[in-house]
Formats: sequence, structure tokens, C-alpha cells
Amino acid sequence: MLRRLQWMLVALFAAMQAFAAEIPRPDLRPLEADVRQALLQIREQADARLNNPALSPVERAETLAGLGLSYQAHLIMGPAAAAFRAAEQVQATDYRWPYHLGHALAQAGHLQEAGRAYERSLALKPDSGMVRLRLGRVRLKLGHADLAKPLLRQAAEDPGLRAAALFELGKAEASLGEQPLAI
Repeated sequence: MLRRLQWMLVALFAAMQAFAAEIPRPDLRPLEADVRQALLQIREQADARLNNPALSPVERAETLAGLGLSYQAHLIMGPAAAAFRAAEQVQATDYRWPYHLGHALAQAGHLQEAGRAYERSLALKPDSGMVRLRLGRVRLKLGHADLAKPLLRQAAEDPGLRAAALFELGKAEASLGEQPLAI
């Protein structure tokens, strides 16, 4: 029994290290020295936290997503997306991780994959106007204005998103040959 527990702990520790290892280390040479140093330090801190076996799944997911956000802020989308994917694997019930993944993928031009990530996020948080807005934008860019319209209408109900949602809704209606209501 004790032997089995030891093997389980070894396997768990190996799995935790795998999350950090699966996030590629980007080439930071093109960045300014201060930015490069800051990102190296953020990565080092994230790796150290991820190697802590006492870290809860929530803390692990937040550490991975924090690393992803740091990379995304500097337009390093491959590692950012990998970090968000890993966060989603650790904590699949949190809408934030597929949302951030969708945003990074959309920024990188991977619209199909971004749409799928936003759909997972929306399934976890159906009342999120921001997820609806982002998914609507992606669907519109993919040429699915008919699918974007209901999402954008719902997003427009949020006062903070109203202007952006109506702008996108106007583009959707125009692309369908309708008289845009948002103009």
C-alpha cells in the first residue's frame, strides 16, 4: 500500500512537471533587455511554483494562465496558447482559460480554433457578454455573420459592451445585405 502511494506521488509530480515542460520557451532575443529579463524571471517563478506538489489545481491553473498572459502581452502567442491550454487541462471547469486561449488564438489568426475555445468558454459561463462578443467577432471574421448576429445582439445588452457589440452587429448585418441597425 505504501509502495503504491509512493508511485502515485511520483507520477503526480512527473505530471506537474510536464505542464511546465509542455509550454515552449520562446526566443526572447528580439525583445528589449529589460523585457527579456522580466519574462525570464516570470517563467522561472512559474516553473518553481508548478514544481511544488502542494500547489492546488486552482493555483496551478492560475500560475499557468499568468505565464500565458505575460507571453500574450508581448505577442508571443505560441507559448501563450500552450499555457492557456495547460491551465484548461488542470481546471477544465473555469471559463477563463478557454476564453484567454481563444483570445490568443484569434490574435495569432487561428480563428477556427479560437472559435472552438470561445464556445467552450461560453458553455462554462453562458451569461458572459464578453465571451459572446469575442465569439461573435470570430464567427463574423470566418464569414458566418448569421451565427454572429445573435451573439452580438446578446452582448449588446451589456452596457459596457454595447458600442463594440453594435459596431460588430452592423458589420454582420451589412455583410448579409441587411440595412444595419447599428448605424
